[in-house]
Amino acid sequence: MGLDIVAEVQKVNQYSKEKRGAERYRALVYGEKGSGKTTLFSTARFPVHIDCFDPGGSQVLAPEIEKGLIVADIRWETDDPSNPKVFAEWDREFHRRKKEGYFNNFATYGLDSMTTFSQVIMNYVLKKQGRAGGIPQTGTGNENDYIHQMLHLENSIGGIFSLPCDIIVTAHPESDKDEATGKMFVSPLITGKAKIRIPLSFDEMYYAFVAEVKDQGTRWLLQTRPTSIFKASSRLARRGKFDKYEEANIKALLKKAGLPCEDMSIPWLEA
Repeated sequence: MGLDIVAEVQKVNQYSKEKRGAERYRALVYGEKGSGKTTLFSTARFPVHIDCFDPGGSQVLAPEIEKGLIVADIRWETDDPSNPKVFAEWDREFHRRKKEGYFNNFATYGLDSMTTFSQVIMNYVLKKQGRAGGIPQTGTGNENDYIHQMLHLENSIGGIFSLPCDIIVTAHPESDKDEATGKMFVSPLITGKAKIRIPLSFDEMYYAFVAEVKDQGTRWLLQTRPTSIFKASSRLARRGKFDKYEEANIKALLKKAGLPCEDMSIPWLEA
């Protein structure tokens, strides 16, 4: 019996329709300290859960945390390289919460930041290799600590992407040189090949910065398209949904893109 092409195409189209309907907003936002990366969570759909790895970073969100709009887990902010425990504990807690449906009660999940998250993963890798507090080694296969770090990072991001939430991950910036052209550029600070592979997983990658605009004062902005210096990308911008520079407001971006922008009910405030 030959292939029923009509039925096959209908099946593929139905799967694609269901997949598009289940799509979530996934953004990687990087920028200098003070550029508004962490504050951006206060503009996301509430409630928000943030796993905080940047020491003291959640302090700017104190008003929203006190109101119960944001839940910030700050246990991950400090790790001892000579006796690292943070990544293993975070991994265990994350999967427990996911299994028990904890994240079903949140509209937005945040990781602040991937740069420090990557460092605690490296601490974990070095401990597993019997060299806690040592210097990461390069090499081939299992001898390369950066390969182990990248695999743990990619697996963790994959787990985060499976959550039924909008996803916002922050990162610090790094200046680098394009070996082909010799030009300098700025991109998220992520170790090794993960610097290329991880951003590809995100639909949106913005550069956050502060600008002083005449007659408007200080503005916190997100760059959604690349320039000769700053890397950025946006599927929504390519569809004409966003301008090159947008106000640093997640709900406003969601509304502009035609995506859900409403808060969810918050059980702990309604009890």
